[in-house]
Amino acid sequence: WNSQVQFGRTTRVFTEWYQPLDAGRAVFLAPRAEFSQDRVDSNGATGGLFRAKFRRFEAGADAGMQLANFGELRVGPVWSRTSAYELRGITLPGGITHATEAGARLRLIFDQFDNVDFPRSGHLGGLEIFSSRKELGADLNHNLASASWHQAFSFGENTFVAGADLNGKLGQDLPFYENFSLGGFLNLSGYPFGGLSDQYSGLARVIYYRRIAGASSRLRGAIYAGGSLESGGVWHRSQEIGRGGLIAAGSVFLGAETMFGPLYLAYGHAGRGNHALYFYLGRGF
Repeated sequence: WNSQVQFGRTTRVFTEWYQPLDAGRAVFLAPRAEFSQDRVDSNGATGGLFRAKFRRFEAGADAGMQLANFGELRVGPVWSRTSAYELRGITLPGGITHATEAGARLRLIFDQFDNVDFPRSGHLGGLEIFSSRKELGADLNHNLASASWHQAFSFGENTFVAGADLNGKLGQDLPFYENFSLGGFLNLSGYPFGGLSDQYSGLARVIYYRRIAGASSRLRGAIYAGGSLESGGVWHRSQEIGRGGLIAAGSVFLGAETMFGPLYLAYGHAGRGNHALYFYLGRGF
């Protein structure tokens, strides 16, 4: 039984029951439920500013299988209810403020990182496809897909992690709360979290870090110094992807392994005059 609670700009409560179905634990069921409250304060690909707040309840059940020690495959039905309010610069189709999604999700993950927080070797990748259909009770038809891949390699105490993320709609436009966003630490560092949002997003980055100190009495693990180079953007149409819309960004940081996860103190800078300081707890990619 895995449960998570998050407070702050995003409030989130998540719970999942993971139940193996065979002695080898290769096949499993995983029913889950999640409540979240969040806000959108973003610029679209055309520069338009839109703001909104929304609450969302989602429930689903995955059937899955472990792919030996390489990864995991999940597929299952998903149902959600989203209530949007304080909309500025954006509307939902038909003027609705309460939207139901009903459909299915497929998720494939390959995880061979040797460390969940600061990997030194291995790879992490995934593919996710989601479809919401009126035939199943949804208010809007839409489909989306996300793909990512990251590779880590080291020499001595130096580590590089190179990777890319690509996300987009498949067919009809996505509602604003399903838009793909960029911004925040290691996701066009220098922009605010979720500062860019639209129907497609893409990001490529190279992260470097070096271990500068080992474990201490207060930290679970090592301390690292590093930086990143990033390039990406958001687009409204597939024909626009990569055409003059790429934004360059980068960061420098100190990171530490703690009992609560990776902790970063960082400075980020991006094109168009964006910069930010981060005190960040959690994985950046």
